[in-house]
Amino acid sequence: MRLLPSVFSIIFLIFFAALSQAEQANDILVIKPTPYNIIIDGDLSDWSHISFTPNFVLHDKNKLSSQKTRAKVTRDNKNLYFAFEVKDKNIVGTNQPHDAKLFATDDLIEVFIDDNGDGENYLEFGVNAYGNIYDYVLNCIKKSCGGWSDNPDFTLNNIVVKTSVQGSINNSNDIDTGFIVEIKLPFKSLQLIKQGNFTKPAHNSEWRVNMFRIDYGITPVEYQSWRPHHSFGFHQPDKFGYFYFKGY
Repeated sequence: MRLLPSVFSIIFLIFFAALSQAEQANDILVIKPTPYNIIIDGDLSDWSHISFTPNFVLHDKNKLSSQKTRAKVTRDNKNLYFAFEVKDKNIVGTNQPHDAKLFATDDLIEVFIDDNGDGENYLEFGVNAYGNIYDYVLNCIKKSCGGWSDNPDFTLNNIVVKTSVQGSINNSNDIDTGFIVEIKLPFKSLQLIKQGNFTKPAHNSEWRVNMFRIDYGITPVEYQSWRPHHSFGFHQPDKFGYFYFKGY
């Protein structure tokens, strides 16, 4: 009889672990309204009420990356907010103008938003450790809509970005080196995407979204994502996860 509690404990732990894996496998991040003001200042102390996502994985292998990345996401009635914690012992990048092709040169985070997952007229934007940003609209990536077409001239109006660096940029040996990225993305700015059909998310609505990181500071370069694609290439909107909005 003394063995029964330990047996039940083992069964419970196995069940709990399986449940946790199943929840993660759903590829859903529930976005709840924040009851507090989010200040975009590169400091995450006002995000303590929001949980981090699990650490990002190698985007085409679903394996943990060499250096960790995780995110927090919340909203209010007007904006979507992102916070990224990026661990990086060798931050690669330079201060660059708006819409420079940061994805080809710099360590950065990226967000892709395709509200309906149809692969047309979706947003791609990225931010490096300096707080530089690029923002594109992908008009089409499929043969069925004419093949690859993008609009690098699109600009996200009134987006607010702030970064902070722990340690030094370029070749730091500080074990705690990395950078924080905070973003305030107005819903109205998304509504400027032609034929994007973006509206302010209502209660129980969902968007197709993925969040990425490119790490040029290690060899080979690592491409990370919140939700893995299982094949190489970030532009796979049918493989994006879901932001599920609660409230409002």
